Amino acid sequence: MLSIGIVIVSILAVAYLIFKKYYAPGALLFVGLVTLAVVAVISPEPLITGKKATHLAGLDVIQIFTNLLQTRTAGLGMNIMAIAGFTYYMDKIGASGALVRLSVRPLKIIKAPYIVMVLGFALSLVLNVFIPSAAGLALLLMVSLYPVMVMAGISRQSAAATILAGGCCCFGPSGGNNLLAAELTKMHVMDFFLNVQWSVGWAAVIAMLIAHFFIQRWFDKRDLAKGILTKEDFKVPQLTKEDSKAINAPLLYAFFPLIPVILLFVFSPLVYKGIRMEVVTD
Repeated sequence: MLSIGIVIVSILAVAYLIFKKYYAPGALLFVGLVTLAVVAVISPEPLITGKKATHLAGLDVIQIFTNLLQTRTAGLGMNIMAIAGFTYYMDKIGASGALVRLSVRPLKIIKAPYIVMVLGFALSLVLNVFIPSAAGLALLLMVSLYPVMVMAGISRQSAAATILAGGCCCFGPSGGNNLLAAELTKMHVMDFFLNVQWSVGWAAVIAMLIAHFFIQRWFDKRDLAKGILTKEDFKVPQLTKEDSKAINAPLLYAFFPLIPVILLFVFSPLVYKGIRMEVVTD
């Protein structure tokens, strides 16, 4: 029971630090080390046994972190670093912005506001497959999809909630969670994504899309009736020059973020087994 309490307190501490806009990886590392230190103090057993034990509780806390780096950097860590580097480069040259801008275009011709919102939600889930950075994708969607949804007739709050919810599923072969799951199950990451994650995830996606449609429409109607929302909340905000630059790369660049996922799919057990391609190689 005590262990469950420690975990809950740690999760709440991380959430608080991130809410206060502290650097998320730093917050996770700090709370993790503090949690290990607390466990080292209250546990009668040492944190580490065997050859890698330091025989000092304080040093064991650091040694656990060292062991994790040694075991994961060469495998999962290398994959995540390669994906992060590629994602950063795509953002830098504007390719991610071009992909988002091209994808959003069809939504502009739809006149039903909450249908536009649901399709925008679905679009963000699809784009997350090719742009694995949830924060980076959210920024691009705020520049491109957000004005389209507000222009269609939903509130700014509902538009922002749609973009935020779009990053919660972590679909795609490039997500850190999927890379870890594929490693643990000894499966090719594309095989895991299509045959394991998606076989369950589609039901969750459908439920989320339906719920989002009714919940956001209900909130908009209620808040308008109570005066919480005004007509100003349904007007498109003005973009800054920096925001506009993020999505103004040539449309040809929109195909660049698709290349790694396409290659992983083609050279996987699902399509062609003659060539085996891993994430870093891709």
